[in-house]
Amino acid sequence: MPKDDDDFAEESYRKNGLRAMFNLAEKFGRQADKSGCIEKADEYIKKDWRQKSTSESQALAAKITEAQGQCNRKQTLPQSRKAHRKQAPPHTVPKPSATPQANNAAANSVNTANAQAAAQARAATEAEAAKKAQAALTTQKHEVDSLVQQGQKAAASGNFAAAQKRFAKAAAQMPSGDAAFTAEQYREMADALQSLAKSNPAYKTQALKRYADYAKKIDRFEKR
Repeated sequence: MPKDDDDFAEESYRKNGLRAMFNLAEKFGRQADKSGCIEKADEYIKKDWRQKSTSESQALAAKITEAQGQCNRKQTLPQSRKAHRKQAPPHTVPKPSATPQANNAAANSVNTANAQAAAQARAATEAEAAKKAQAALTTQKHEVDSLVQQGQKAAASGNFAAAQKRFAKAAAQMPSGDAAFTAEQYREMADALQSLAKSNPAYKTQALKRYADYAKKIDRFEKR
């Protein structure tokens, strides 16, 4: 600017500087740039060398002041919104943990359920084992009874050797858990040999000897 023409400088600052910077600020989209232009315009008006108070400069200064106020309000609003968003979430009261008594009760309930399940499993296993044992005992009895009947038929026909063979095999397979059944089978074998001794004198001695052995076993099992 020329140093010897104050009026020219003033006119240049007011018309060229102030209007250009303010108009540029009106066109900016970003708030930070707009605010910078307005501040620059305010700087120009303060550089009025003679501090002349013309109606034009006063109107322009008022317009700049108003624009600065709007910029300040717009800058403050986003900051207040950000501050609101950054507020800590509402405090939540933690739920009280379970008491030791409640924990013990839950543990006891689980232990009881486990014990019951184990007992049921054992009972099922034992029942299955008993069922299998009963089936095996029934099969064993049928085999013994069949052998005794075969020996009785052989004795009735006078064949001591065949009768004794069937009776010996039946005695070896007698079930150990049924004394009444065993005593009854020995009684049938003894009766068959006694009848053979009477009907066939050739085998009387042998038949009576086996009869006496079976009679002792009958007495032993009947006393159980």
